[in-house]
Amino acid sequence: MFAAQLRLEPAAASAGAGHWSDDAKRALTQHWPEYMIKGFCLGMFMISACTFAVVLEHPASPVRMSVVNADLRRFLGGLAMGLTAVLLIYSLFGRRSGAHMNPATTLTFYRLGKVGSWDAVFYMTSQFAGGVVGTLVAFSILGRALSYPNVNFAITCPGMSGIVIAFIAEIFIRFLSMFAILNVSNSQKFIGIRTEDAHF
Repeated sequence: MFAAQLRLEPAAASAGAGHWSDDAKRALTQHWPEYMIKGFCLGMFMISACTFAVVLEHPASPVRMSVVNADLRRFLGGLAMGLTAVLLIYSLFGRRSGAHMNPATTLTFYRLGKVGSWDAVFYMTSQFAGGVVGTLVAFSILGRALSYPNVNFAITCPGMSGIVIAFIAEIFIRFLSMFAILNVSNSQKFIGIRTEDAHF
């Protein structure tokens, strides 16, 4: 598995004494399929997010008309995106690439020495590109429904408590996420199911 290789050889993309451009070329030559997979996975995640946002929040949606409670709709949206993430992580593509579709996760693994510097650069470039392309694909399919104010391209906005509380909540959520990832991926109990290859 590519993710396992990165852990054993964290500087794979920057090894050798060559110029930085040689290191970048080496990383691209060796790992371009994984970069493409990263972009594809995040693109699929965004298509799913946009689709479920329209289904759950557009006033013309039968689901929106049936589920009146906003908290329940948010719960259903979170459940849908969680299942999307799980499916992507445990897909053949996700297992090959390591499935850390979030640039914050990629940066964390780079800082831990588990991802080479050029791998991190190309991973994050692919992640952003995949997110943009996925949203554009969703927009081409869903049209104006995706830009409707209640849907707003599936953007997550701060709630009534304001930006500061939302910022603190995001830090806390990211902390819990990385805490779980690092503990599970380094636990002997889970090695058999290769959870270390699924970093979202």
